[in-house]
Amino acid sequence: MPRHFPTEPDFNPQETTALTAPHPGIDPAVEISGEITAWYLRNSEEFAAGDLLYQITWPGLVIDVSAETSGLLVRILAKLRDPVEPGQQVALVQLTNTI
Repeated sequence: MPRHFPTEPDFNPQETTALTAPHPGIDPAVEISGEITAWYLRNSEEFAAGDLLYQITWPGLVIDVSAETSGLLVRILAKLRDPVEPGQQVALVQLTNTI
């Protein structure tokens, strides 16, 4: 029996917003690298304001990032255990309710 996998939705790049890794709050002049330690959604899943999106771990700090508004996770750019820097794009989303 054939297996069916979810596909990425059709999307207009002009309507897509990049999610970026937050800064861990230390001196911005200090170079630091963290990693994505959890994704709470998959590509093509919808989310609401307040839903957890992903977790990022910095040296000595873990941050669960939640949505500020509702939308659709179009594409994950940073996979689990990928190293990330503050401000780096980690996912593309389409927002359905802006603030």
